[in-house]
Amino acid sequence: MAKIPARLRSVTYTLSPMRTGVMHGLFKDWASGMAKRVTENAVDVGLFCALPTIATVMYASNYKEQEKLHHRY
Repeated sequence: MAKIPARLRSVTYTLSPMRTGVMHGLFKDWASGMAKRVTENAVDVGLFCALPTIATVMYASNYKEQEKLHHRY
């Protein structure tokens, strides 16, 4: 079988020297974007922080109550 050379196309990407803001959009709207994310996830964050605290307090109060009632039986 004869080898037929394949044509290769090359693509060259360059940056314009007139473009000075390389990462101009990275921090453009950072504050409002973070505020939006926090408000969207406030319920999840609240539950994530409050649930273990509430569970620990309920366990401790139940333990103390059982300790008080232990001598009655």
